[in-house]
Amino acid sequence: MLDGRADIAVHSLKDLPTVPTAGLELAAVPARAPVADALLLPRGFSGSASLAMLPRGARIGTGSPRRQAQLLRIRPDLVCSEVRGNLDTRIRKLDAGEYEGLILAVAGLSRLGWSDRISLILEPPTMFPAAGQGALGLECRHGDEATIRWVSQLEDRQTRLAVDAERAVLRTLEAGCHAPVGTWASWKSPETLHLEAILIAPDGSETLAAASSMHQPLAQYGSGNALDAAHELGANVAHLLLKQGASRYLV
Repeated sequence: MLDGRADIAVHSLKDLPTVPTAGLELAAVPARAPVADALLLPRGFSGSASLAMLPRGARIGTGSPRRQAQLLRIRPDLVCSEVRGNLDTRIRKLDAGEYEGLILAVAGLSRLGWSDRISLILEPPTMFPAAGQGALGLECRHGDEATIRWVSQLEDRQTRLAVDAERAVLRTLEAGCHAPVGTWASWKSPETLHLEAILIAPDGSETLAAASSMHQPLAQYGSGNALDAAHELGANVAHLLLKQGASRYLV
């Protein structure tokens, strides 16, 4: 985009750095897909799935420190390891017996037609998603007003405020997308955005948690005031984590 060969980039927002690249801007965030993670079990499994029913020492495919820490908080005996390849390859490895389970995002599974393989949806407080999970981010060149005006029509304001609050947690903590941080902003009413965040020791032995809410009149949704309030909400929650000693897990 910076050299003009492309005008728009579409990102999975959870993978987009919270510090913007000079010369680029996030022009729109469309309506969000489901934010949760999911447990996939080998093909042929029948019955009610739960983390408790996994065998002791079960091998779980996930390279995400956030997911690993949250799994180990519940089941310290689980063996979490990196799983490489595209979605088809990962599921093939699961069915071949290389893993007893996989943890993947519900949104990605749904978009690629694999919803039928979801054995268990892992929602907060069992597992908190990554900042911006389930959302797409449409990025344009800063100053390209024509493209920005066109792309901005895809903006979903409630989604934007929620993900901006979540991303402000990471930005304030100076944590990357691979930090063991989970965040979840949800609308408790049309005017109340509630933000929760957790930071977990990599081995699952300690959990730091913080939460706060903002109340924004509907008339201000389209203003910069609402975005500023969302950023402040995320920063406040991050500072609550820092007061609990979050820095020791962000090295």
